[in-house]
Amino acid sequence: MVVVDDGSEDGTGQIAVERGVFLLRHRSNLGIGGAVQTVVRFAVRNGYEFAIQVDGDGQHPPLHLKELLLAATSTPRPDMVIGSRFVVRTG
Repeated sequence: MVVVDDGSEDGTGQIAVERGVFLLRHRSNLGIGGAVQTVVRFAVRNGYEFAIQVDGDGQHPPLHLKELLLAATSTPRPDMVIGSRFVVRTG
């Protein structure tokens, strides 16, 4: 797991390090675009199979990560899986 600390002042980086998570840190806030670019570049360069973006402010409940991974590893294998709080799953 990798966490991007996008210049936060809330202790995100320290919490990640304390939990043994690999930390990528921006000195200042680059916003969502900068954070996503940083982690995608890191994932590609380091051979990660999946990249899942979860915002740290609670918008993306981590309890749904298993569903995303199951969808990502289904057959046939999709290129991308997107979760949305606005779409009701029917199947």
